Amino acid sequence: MNAPLVFHFRAATEIWTGDAQRRNSRLQLSSLLGGIRWWAEAIVRAHGARACDPTHDSERCKDLATACFVCLLFGSSGLTDQNAGKCAKPAPLACKFALRAWDKDPRTCTQQTIRTSPLTCGKIFYLEFYFRRGRESTEAERYLLTKSLDVIVRYGSIGGRTTLKPALGNNAGQSRHNDYGLLAVETSFKLPNQDAFIAEMKARCARSETNPREWPNLNRFWFAPRKTIFLDHSTQLDDGSPERKTLNGLLGLARMNGPNSKQLHCSYDDGSIHDTFDSLRREARGWPETHKDGRSKKVFSFKNPPRSWGYFTTTYSQQLIEGWLATVRIAPSEIKWGNQLK
Repeated sequence: MNAPLVFHFRAATEIWTGDAQRRNSRLQLSSLLGGIRWWAEAIVRAHGARACDPTHDSERCKDLATACFVCLLFGSSGLTDQNAGKCAKPAPLACKFALRAWDKDPRTCTQQTIRTSPLTCGKIFYLEFYFRRGRESTEAERYLLTKSLDVIVRYGSIGGRTTLKPALGNNAGQSRHNDYGLLAVETSFKLPNQDAFIAEMKARCARSETNPREWPNLNRFWFAPRKTIFLDHSTQLDDGSPERKTLNGLLGLARMNGPNSKQLHCSYDDGSIHDTFDSLRREARGWPETHKDGRSKKVFSFKNPPRSWGYFTTTYSQQLIEGWLATVRIAPSEIKWGNQLK
């Protein structure tokens, strides 16, 4: 099965795929590819199968016979392509498909060039997975690609700068608080039949494959697709009252020198926050207790359109997470759990 997969999207915000100079002057499809792969790995792990971490040499797949499902689809520098021909240096296993972006539908308009200009807010485009000759795609692989995009578009985000939070008040208009990374569907698409994918995951689970706890697993994700968690303390609610339940509070952070200060410290240091949500705050903000080695945050929030999501590497009860999110006015009925989406 080698027919291309084509999706019709609109950039609901600017999509940041910046280069090495931190400029977004050109569409870097490798950034989108990496984002899609990250979500695909989380989905595979949620089904109990292994998906390696290709960013670390000690963790990436090295044997084609035992390679994870994601590496066989997206490729890996740690694997050798057995069909690459005789070369002085063995070629790494390439991605099964070429990811392309177009301004017009590539299935009906063949006289066009691949899009290279950035995806600005409101831009309508087509995203194509063009499978390479001799690399047949399976039903399970096509399902995983489609499912990954479905989760990204409806609940998640993609691209760079998504860790920067929206804000009102004193931070309004600052680019570091602009929304990035949200897509919207222009033409609806259906998920392929899931049976082949489920069968593939069950077969891999039978091999007793494991994933380290710290690797993202969709079972430990939460989503609030219609809620924004603001950073700034001057945010106003619809009734005109100030909103004091902020992202910094959710993460257990406070401003060192008043509400306008740009310097943050951990609220644990002054004893102002200490309750049953300590462990969630500690992990969500991504800071180790020494505060010397920064780690990635695990909470993402957007203003327009409103959306928030996050994940943990530790398994917490839904009731505990619901109580934690209630501190920023997210009700249990507004939460979608990752294990409902896999």
